[in-house]
Amino acid sequence: MLGMLQEDRVSNFQDPIKRFKLKADTGHQGDKTVYKMMQEVAAATPLTKTLDRWLYRTPIDGSLPNDEGDNKVVERFVAKYLSLHEQLQQQTVERMAVAGMDPERIEKVKAMQQGNMKKCKDWLQPDGEPINRVRAALLFIESYRELPMLAWPRQLLDQVVELEESMLMFRFSHARMVERMIGRRVGTGGSSGVDYLDSTLQYRVFKDLWKVRTMLIKKDALFPLDTRAAKRFYEYQGYTGSAPGK
Repeated sequence: MLGMLQEDRVSNFQDPIKRFKLKADTGHQGDKTVYKMMQEVAAATPLTKTLDRWLYRTPIDGSLPNDEGDNKVVERFVAKYLSLHEQLQQQTVERMAVAGMDPERIEKVKAMQQGNMKKCKDWLQPDGEPINRVRAALLFIESYRELPMLAWPRQLLDQVVELEESMLMFRFSHARMVERMIGRRVGTGGSSGVDYLDSTLQYRVFKDLWKVRTMLIKKDALFPLDTRAAKRFYEYQGYTGSAPGK
């Protein structure tokens, strides 16, 4: 339903549909009814794919997916964003040097920065493919969320993150409850108990919604959008007045 892939689950975790099928084959009519319902749910479009399709349609810097030259607009936005990211990282290193911080520590920071930058580039352009428009749109929405057209999409994305955060908090609370009751013994279902429950905390369904936060640049350091492109965002909203600052 949400879109969790089997390969993203805990290792050796049996596919839930297979488990329901096993019970349906050997159980009562109620188990067969539940299995049929689970098949229908599994066949439906998961929320992750629905979000991706919706994000893909996002106008990035005023350009829609079907607009002529959209690829170049998206590439230009991503290039400017990554360039600014590198500039800000360099400024951080320079401030550390001016402050007289230990050179070894500065080198460690630089290594971490380079690692983060590589992850960002690989995330936006995986396996050397063209820019991932869905992820670029997510970065654009999160960065310019105060634009009228992007305010409510950003609220929706935040609600999805809050949904998964609630699930993570439930998993943590469940693990602590089990630890309080049975300690570190084998679980009642034959699992490793608390160790298994704790291992589930590292997994995410909406991974991109979490990863994009590593890339975000603070508002006062962001570059302004192209005037024409920014104006189009107001036009999409039916805004008839002048944009702020005009």
